[in-house]
Amino acid sequence: MKLFMHIGMGKTGTSSIQFALSQNTAQLTSQQARYLGMWFEAIDPKYANHLGFREFCQLPEEALIASARTFANHLTTLEKSEGVRTFLFSNEAMFGAGPHLKPFIAELANHIDLALIAYVRNPYNWLPSAFTQWGLFHKQQTGPLQPFRDRCHTLIGQYSALPFWIDTFGDRLTVRRHDTTMDVVTDFAGITGLALAAPDKRKLERPEPAEILLRAAFNNRFPQEVFPEKFSQSVLKRASTPNLADIAALCFQHDGIDEVIENRRDLFQTIHDKLGAEFDFLSQRYTAQAAPDMDALQRRLIDYLVEITFQQAERITRLESQIKTLIKDQ
Repeated sequence: MKLFMHIGMGKTGTSSIQFALSQNTAQLTSQQARYLGMWFEAIDPKYANHLGFREFCQLPEEALIASARTFANHLTTLEKSEGVRTFLFSNEAMFGAGPHLKPFIAELANHIDLALIAYVRNPYNWLPSAFTQWGLFHKQQTGPLQPFRDRCHTLIGQYSALPFWIDTFGDRLTVRRHDTTMDVVTDFAGITGLALAAPDKRKLERPEPAEILLRAAFNNRFPQEVFPEKFSQSVLKRASTPNLADIAALCFQHDGIDEVIENRRDLFQTIHDKLGAEFDFLSQRYTAQAAPDMDALQRRLIDYLVEITFQQAERITRLESQIKTLIKDQ
């Protein structure tokens, strides 16, 4: 029995891998393989979402070791009852949580043939994508939205996890350099030795610029962390309308990226020294990406606003009808 754990890092095609795994159940079954998903609900149902994963990562060492044994027993049961020989697990949040999960991973490796897979992207390409995901789409920090330069001083810290994984679990770890030209699903299948059909279209978490801007404007209204679901579930009415041109400048200008990366030169030199010339990120300098055309962006925003207005109108109509019925029945 073998377990492949895809640990990230985030924004390196993880959604494409997870989508392909979830869409190829029959093909995996024919190879005596099973995709376990992203969460550890097999250990306890309360670990079955983002907040549950956070809770899992905060468990004390003894509980993590016990959880590893529970998880290993679950896989052993599936092996005996259903003949599954290869298990696949994928959660990019594991990358940054490595030091916290060390007891869990180490104990799991005592019971299962465990292999870890990580993809690493050049920070010059990764930081703009990460800023969109965790500075705008999912506002992780408290307070207002932060400019690119300020937010990325925090986000770039995710690379600090790579030396940990190499030094602690290097004998079980496969690290691939990711770029947007690669077929990450095919590459992942090659590592696992499984046949895996790539989806017809790439699975992208990043929405188009108009939606990013609208979500950013919405998230900026709240002082606390804002998960993407909050925007998806409701668009709140406010007395004032933000200046979207100012927020657009914050969203799509990546000034300061050279400074952010240069401040962590020692970290990337360490990564280079440990993994070789292919991972020499420091020799590259950032090529500025063209900002979205503001006229086109405003036109697309109107499309979103019209659709949101229709959906909200339908919800209000249903609520009014339900209220009238309740009043009539009293």
